[in-house]
Amino acid sequence: ITSQLVQIALGELVTILRAVTAQSEKKKSNIRIPKSPIRTVVWLLDVFFAGIKAGLTLEVKEDIRQHKREFYNFILPEYLLNLLVEIVIVTKGSGRAQFMQLLASVINTQANAVRIQGGTPSLRLSLAKVRQLQKFMFEVHEKQGGASTGRFSTFFQGLVELNVSIFTTLSVGDRGSFTFTAEQKWFKDLSDTAEVLKAMTDHTVSKVPEDFLFSVAGASGLGGDNVFQFLEVNNGFSTGCDSELVNVVNEIYIKKSKGSTKPVEAKELTLTRAQRIQNREIQKKGVSDQDLKWRFEVLAAFNQRVRNVLKYINLSLSPGESALTDGVRACRNIIFWSSKEALWKQAMEATVVKSGIKSQVANNKFIVKVDNKKAMDLKTRKGSDAMARVTVFGQIFQQLKNKPGTFWRIPPMHRAFVVNEAGFLSHDVGGPYRDLFSNMTAELQSSDKLLGLFIPCPNMKHQVGNNLDGRIPKPIRLETPHQLKLKFQLYQFLGKIMGLAVRSLSFLSMSLTSVVWKPLVMDQVEPKDIEAISSGSFQQIEQLVALEKKTDTKNSASIKAFDEAAKRIKFQIVGSDGKGVELVQGGREKGVTWATRQRYIEAAMEYKLNEFARQAKAIRKGLATVVPYQCLSIFTWSELRDQVCGRVVIDLKLLKSMTVYHGYYQPDRKNKKEVKCGPKSPHIRLFWDMVENKMDNKQRSELIFFVWGRSRLPLNADGFGKVRFAIKAHTQSQGVRKNPNQYYPVSHTCFFQLDLPEYTDANIMYEKFLYAMTNCKYIDGDNIKHARSIARMR
Repeated sequence: ITSQLVQIALGELVTILRAVTAQSEKKKSNIRIPKSPIRTVVWLLDVFFAGIKAGLTLEVKEDIRQHKREFYNFILPEYLLNLLVEIVIVTKGSGRAQFMQLLASVINTQANAVRIQGGTPSLRLSLAKVRQLQKFMFEVHEKQGGASTGRFSTFFQGLVELNVSIFTTLSVGDRGSFTFTAEQKWFKDLSDTAEVLKAMTDHTVSKVPEDFLFSVAGASGLGGDNVFQFLEVNNGFSTGCDSELVNVVNEIYIKKSKGSTKPVEAKELTLTRAQRIQNREIQKKGVSDQDLKWRFEVLAAFNQRVRNVLKYINLSLSPGESALTDGVRACRNIIFWSSKEALWKQAMEATVVKSGIKSQVANNKFIVKVDNKKAMDLKTRKGSDAMARVTVFGQIFQQLKNKPGTFWRIPPMHRAFVVNEAGFLSHDVGGPYRDLFSNMTAELQSSDKLLGLFIPCPNMKHQVGNNLDGRIPKPIRLETPHQLKLKFQLYQFLGKIMGLAVRSLSFLSMSLTSVVWKPLVMDQVEPKDIEAISSGSFQQIEQLVALEKKTDTKNSASIKAFDEAAKRIKFQIVGSDGKGVELVQGGREKGVTWATRQRYIEAAMEYKLNEFARQAKAIRKGLATVVPYQCLSIFTWSELRDQVCGRVVIDLKLLKSMTVYHGYYQPDRKNKKEVKCGPKSPHIRLFWDMVENKMDNKQRSELIFFVWGRSRLPLNADGFGKVRFAIKAHTQSQGVRKNPNQYYPVSHTCFFQLDLPEYTDANIMYEKFLYAMTNCKYIDGDNIKHARSIARMR
């Protein structure tokens, strides 16, 4: 009924708009504006689009896909679609962009359901209306400067999204009836790229278009049987292999880029045995070097296409608002760092506020005053800076919180201000500025009482699992409106400081986890991210699912048994700060039943996955004022972390000084004589030689994670406290008939301990460690029984 009413309403609205447009352009018009109330039309549209949005939020399960198709076909018949397109063409105003994004989402959702089920989409416009909409898009493209400017309005990007959504749902025959001039070829390239995006991220939806693969094969000089082998290899590649291949390419590029920005070439992709050990998916599937080179050619061509079309895509949209934007984000793992770096540098340079920055810093026009003694006294007596006025972070916040975005957008390697330290006569030529960042970082990661913004994650608190040095935002509890306002202002200010760290290369040494970084790049927090900060977070949900599987839904006694077993699980969950949180009103007293089990699971998952969403949103808001935020959508969360915090550098001299040795080794296994382990023991000297000369810095970081559950070392000896890196004898590999070269090392992350076999071959030791570090969650000796069985593997 609503659909039919909307058809009538839109018909009248289009008539009105045509008349108004004619009047505004001072043209004669015979159209009479009807007297029907515009409010009725608007109300009907609101109801109509509320229904469409509700349809979009439905889970696309197998049993409802067909119903969803029928829903869209019924509510959006061809006549109504034609009217909606007419609205886009004849109206004016900023609201059209959102309107077009919604319509494009409907078309994409329906088309994806069809692709999965098979068949062709039935939701479509008349070809005449498609051509009219395309003509309108090309006219707007020309008015906005075409390809020469490289910058387009959000309205134009929404118009492009709608045209791509419609065009890619047409049959092959209908698409073939369209011709494009040289100036219009960008749209055909974008439409082709949209198809490739879908295929590269979801192999269940479609395969990589063969014409794209043929074009890559031709550009690579392949012919004959090699072409078909090329197609077979590329259609069989998994997303896991793609991600690992891109990581290899990025590492090669980063090592090269110290002296050159020349892109990686296929001929450089010959993996060593060590590299294969570290890339489990590639090793598992037995991918040859030739297959990797062929896949690289496809990924390189894909990267080039993405670079060419990014300017037409609105990367500032939230997840779910644009198929093109979501497609690019879904591909962030297979976009080369060289591609991202080029786009990032260009965007950063375009947003720099250059006027007067250098002279203002040189003339001390931007001076911040810091009283380090006052801040240190508060920290020493374990006080609280509830009003953010005493800590270094608080002092800087009070002085800079009202500065506009232009203040922060400085050129690379510059400083936004100079630091005047109270009680010191030092002149800031860089040292006090860098110290300021270090002091703020230390305060933010100090006790939650000091600033109350971050706390140790549960795994760090209990020293189990991963992220043993990980911090998370302090969960929001019952706080006054004033307290909440200040807290979110502080998170937003931290976002600005992060952006300044990126621009000035004054890195923040912060150990924040993926639950913080992912929302900053518009990525979804997943259950694995929650498990990484709090092992066993979903234990109660898993128990319910296990009980559900055992329950006979047709047997009332079985359901009653479920209720009896599940009633001890209440509608309450433990937050990351260890405090109980009710999922519903009175939840701490309400037990789960068969009828409410799904409600509990959904509410618990919703809380866990969004526990830090508001804090991350505030940080993101601050970050967006300093850096070209829309570009961050193509970064992975770890890439943003490295931009803010810098790549980890392991201080081997510090690590050696913090190492102790335990146990005995056997120089000669036949006489069973034992000698106390020490830094001069042959296998320990071999270990340090391997770490220093065979491992790169990334692998050293992985080694620290393997033995300690964290990827960074403390900044100095004081940061270790009483903890020491303990290298112990690997007793399982000792014995007359045992060969230590056949055993893997075992770690105990809770104790920062490594059980080191008495290896006699440096290459074997290196390979065993690479395997252990790559599969560390299975090797960790804190799970003693399982770890020992793994350690005996050959």
